[in-house]
Order: sequence, then C-alpha cells, then structure tokens
Amino acid sequence: MNTPPFLIAAVLLFWGWQTGPLLIGAVAGAVLESSRLVRFRWSLTQTDFNRLSNICVVLFLGVGTFLLINEGTVSLDDFFGNAGRRPEALRQAGRSALVWFQWFPMIFLPLLLAQVFNDPPRVGLATFSWWLRKQELRPPYATLPRETVDISFSYLALSLLATSAAAERGAYFYWGLVLLVGWALLTLRSRQRPLVVWLALFAALAGAGFGGHHGLLGLQRKLESMNVHWFSQMAAGNFSDSEVRTRLGSIGRLKNSDRIVLRLTTDGGVPPELLREMSFNEYHYRPDRRAPSLWRVDRREFFNVPGEADQSTWLLLPRKVSRHTLTVAGYFRGGEGLLPLPLGSSEIASLPVGEVATNLFGAAKMRSGPGLAIFKVRFDGRGASIDSGWTTNDLRTYEDVEPALARVAAELQLHPGLPPAEAMRRVREFFAEKFQYASRLTEEHAATRGESALARFLLHARSGHCEYFATATTLLLRHAGVPTRYAVGWSVQEGRGKNYVVRDRHAHAWTLVWDGQNWLDLDTTPSTWNAAEAEGTSWLQPVKDFFSDLWFQFSKFRWGQTEWRKWFMLAPVPLLIVVLARFFFGKSWRRLRARRQEEARVAARAGADSDFYRIEKHFAARGLERGASENWSEWLRRVETATVAGGRLKVERSETGSLEPATFHSSLRLVLTLHQRHRFDPRGLDEAGRVSLREEVSRWLAREDSSKTF
Repeated sequence: MNTPPFLIAAVLLFWGWQTGPLLIGAVAGAVLESSRLVRFRWSLTQTDFNRLSNICVVLFLGVGTFLLINEGTVSLDDFFGNAGRRPEALRQAGRSALVWFQWFPMIFLPLLLAQVFNDPPRVGLATFSWWLRKQELRPPYATLPRETVDISFSYLALSLLATSAAAERGAYFYWGLVLLVGWALLTLRSRQRPLVVWLALFAALAGAGFGGHHGLLGLQRKLESMNVHWFSQMAAGNFSDSEVRTRLGSIGRLKNSDRIVLRLTTDGGVPPELLREMSFNEYHYRPDRRAPSLWRVDRREFFNVPGEADQSTWLLLPRKVSRHTLTVAGYFRGGEGLLPLPLGSSEIASLPVGEVATNLFGAAKMRSGPGLAIFKVRFDGRGASIDSGWTTNDLRTYEDVEPALARVAAELQLHPGLPPAEAMRRVREFFAEKFQYASRLTEEHAATRGESALARFLLHARSGHCEYFATATTLLLRHAGVPTRYAVGWSVQEGRGKNYVVRDRHAHAWTLVWDGQNWLDLDTTPSTWNAAEAEGTSWLQPVKDFFSDLWFQFSKFRWGQTEWRKWFMLAPVPLLIVVLARFFFGKSWRRLRARRQEEARVAARAGADSDFYRIEKHFAARGLERGASENWSEWLRRVETATVAGGRLKVERSETGSLEPATFHSSLRLVLTLHQRHRFDPRGLDEAGRVSLREEVSRWLAREDSSKTF
C-alpha cells in the first residue's frame, strides 16, 4: 500500500466507531495492515482481478436489493403521483441509501485485500471497466503491458465518505476527519516549504471548514425536526396521536388522491362503515393562525397491550366476545403507526410486531413492525370498546370561542337532561335537512373578524366537508349534556363481496357519542359526500389501481407476508457462490476445459471431411451400403461382385486371375489411396492432395451419372 503505515487501520476504526460496526472495522484494518509484516503473497492475474471485481459488484447490488426490500415503504407513486407522501418517501429513500453507502468499505474490501497481498501490489485499470477488458483482448492491445494503479488512497477516501453517511455524527466527527485527512496529506506534502508553514495553513483550512460543517449539521437537524403534524396533513394515513389540525376556513378544492391506502377482507358479512385511528376531546380555536382550529387530547399516555406467546395476537378486551372478523392490510412507515380499527374491536391477530399499545381515546399503535402489515381484527360494533369513560373535557362547549353554537343549540332545543338518543336524532335531522356536502369552498366559508369558520358554516354557508359536520356535531351535543369526542379515520364505501378498498379520499371525520354506557359512532356528514369526492376521477384510475395491486403483491413478499420472500432473498446466493468458485478455481476449470477440448479433438474421427464419402453415399442409395465391420477393400469387392453379377460393368482379367471391373480398377484405386492417406496417415494430405481427391471423386461421380451405369 502507498498509504502511511496504520492509516488504513485508523480510518476503518473511525468508520466503525461512527457507523456502529466497530469490531468489523478493527478486524478489517488489522488484516490490511498485516500485509506490511506478512511475506505471504498471491500471484493474481488480470483475469483474477476481473472476477474479484465481479464479486464486489454482486455484493454491491445484493446489499442494495436487501435494503430496498427491508427498509421503508417507498413506491413510485409516492415520488410522482402523490405530492403528500413525497417528502416522507424521499426521507425513507435517503435513509436506505445512507445505510447502503455506509457499507461501501466492506463491500469493496476484497478488492483491496487482493491488491495488498498480491505481487506486485497493484490493480489493472481494466478491473474497473468491462469495456477496457474487451479492448485489452484485441490486437495490438493484447501484446502491450497492462496499465495498473494502487487503489489504497481511493479506498481510504471512500471509507471517509462512507463514515460521513452516519445518521448521527458526534462532536468529534469533524476533528477526527481532519486528523485523518491531515495524516494522509502530510505524507504527500511538498518538501520545498517548512513543515510549520504547512501545518499552519492546514489548521487555518480546518478551522474555516468547521464553520461550514457546523452550519450543515444545524441545517440537517432543522430538517429532521420539522413539524411532524405538517407532514401528517400532507399525507393521508399518518394521523397524529396527540392532535389533528382541521381545514376549517380553507378556501378552494379540498380533495385527496385516489391512491389505495387500505385493503379489507370481511368474513362474508357487511364491513364496518368506519375505521377509527384516533379520537380527541379538546377543541382549540386560534383566529390569529393560518390553521385556526385543531383537536387535541388531554392525556397522551399509551399503555402496552399484553401479547400472547406467539407475539402476534393482542387481546384488547379479553372478556369481550366478538362475532365478526375483518382482515386489514395497510402500509406503515418505519414499521409503526396507528391501526385503523372498527369500534368495539376486542382482539388483533396475525400481527407480528414488537409492541402494541392503546390509549384512553380508542387508539391502538404498533411499533417495531413491518412496512406492510396484514392483520385480523375481531370486533362487534356495539358494546364495550378500548376507550375510557367520559370526563369533564368531553362536555366542554367552548362558548367563549364559538358563541354561534349556543344559538343553534337553542334552535334545536338542546339542553342538559335531554336523552342522548333524542339529542342525536335532532342533530342528525338538522344537518340532513338543511345542509349539503361541499369539498369546494369559497370565500363564504372563510372566517371573518366577527365570525369563525365554524360559525359561518352553521349560520350562513350551510355546506362544507366532513370536518365541519364532525366538529359542529361534537360541540352541539355537548350543549345537551352528552359527552362527545371528535374521531378521525376512514370510511369504508368501495367494494363488494368480501373485498373492499379504502382510498386516500376516504379519510373521514365523525363524532363519538356516549349513550350512558358505551361510545357510539355518529356520522352526520351527508351520504352524498363519497360521490362528490369521486367526481373528476381520472380515466386512468384502473391503470393506477393495477400498478397499485402489483406494488401490493411485491410488498407482501418484501415484508414477509408470502412464502416467496425467503426464496427471493436467497436468490443472489447461488450467483455469489458461482462467482467465488470461478475466482478460486477458475484456473483449474480452464485447464479441465482445455483438456476436454483436446480429448474431443483427438477423439474426433480424422478425415471425416473426405470427399470419398460421397461415393459411399452413391452406392448406399442403391442398396450397397458398407457394413459396420466391413473395411473399404472388402466393401469394394462386394460392390464389384454385385455389379458384375448384374452384367452392367465391363470386366478384365487381372494378373492374379480375378475379375476386376475396369472402371473400379482405373478410377477408384487412386481415390481409395488418397482417402486412406487422408484418413490414417498422421501427416494427412497436403492442400494439393486434398484438391486431387476432390477432383477425382467429382470426375468419377460425373462419369457414373452420364453413363447411368448403376
């Protein structure tokens, strides 16, 4: 290595300290530095380095594939089709890329190990380019010396860059980086200037760089600490467990996308109309803010649910017997989030996660789970639920910030002591008879100095989206002394049979009402709201749904929801084994292949291309084919006998007294002699002999055809 002694080891130790695998970095550094003491060396060829480079490429792609499958819930739709989820998708993709980048030193470690233990300790440039490999095989490059490089400093720079990809960089990161870079540059400094001058200049640059480092670190922390609730409003399916900001008073078209966020399968019965993720009991109105109203909870604690032995079954209400089962499939960013559950859920099954917790407001949250969770819920829409009983905050009417509610309550004759069922009937009929659903809001819905957006909705506009109806219903019923809460989640409206889908635009808000014993769902939003939200759906929606289904099937095995996933994860292993075997046993394979080719060449019948076989085919077509154990002379005698017996050939007396056809005697003797030389003589026939054999055979066949002798 051309790096200073122990510098590579120090860099790998620094990498392991910052990214986590300290022991791996220490072992790798020790092995590399041992090359300065150990005399053992390989004698690797350029082909060996090429194969080793292929191993690193397989590792590079394999690690990337593994992280793609096991990290995040990113899809192409998140990048291009859903602006709301794009920030979160980019964040997750960036996190996976950083983890991938952190492991680059270990991915390319085999290449540096091969160099430092090779003689000479250098790597050919063709190792890093398939195009150069092909060029070096062509003349005149094949006879020229190979260009080589020492990759030690390049590996050092790659390791430092990978170290900078650590998610959390401590206070010592920058100064450790400065020390290592200074150590590397010190050995390359010009000797024309004093060492003191060099050190002073380097210290000045390091000090100036610290300001930029500190500023970038602050920017990173600022981005990471951005308001989570802002992201939750930009992306469906990410309701907060502490508060939800409403869009009361917003102007314009308020429409979510048609992206499928949940897939449901029933047990054959009717699916629940609503799937709740969270409920809230405190209303806050701030006229000086851009988002003036929000709902919060007065207690934020979550309590762990005891899991069964299989760690996939969670009993929410152990004593409740539920009659219905619903299978829910949904994506969860980072493997955690609020579970969409129907009211009265008592048990969650087939959910292998690290933890399930619930709070006093009916929310169930999972942690340490897969990016795609497919679980079963047992529920009964009535009776006990995981919500706590009502509190005084569930009765607060907020007349100080929403005085218009008292006017409407008086109009409906809502007063304490009114039975909950009667109060619910009056409010439901009030909204059904006098209000309409609207997702396109105008200036008429905007708050003024004298009236809030909710007051404008109740007294003037009398149209709005679900947040208006849910907020108004929740607060109006409290004037009748009925405890209520504001609920958010999903409305189930699309599907048939056992299968249903929930889209982004099906996000919904409604009211929970305490009937004296349990909580009930009350949705006063006009039933036409789904048709209104579906207006303007793109004609490409079936195509988008098709690709959404493809992504869902991919996510199923990506997150272990199918048996194919484990086999897919093992798919790169055979390729890696083959590449490793070719690296370690490639020369033996080449020798074995060459020996087999030579044996095949020797085993091939010499003279198989002789033109004499044309004459053999000539007689074989006439019923005189040569026997398997019959040599050429015997076969020709049999042909002669057959032709003489047929009276078709002239014969002459030979010196031995036997009969020999004149044509055979004069023509085939020379042809047979040339053929046998070509067939059995180790030297074979020269080019002139081959030409003579070809001409004699052609002449003989031409004479036979013209005379039609046989």
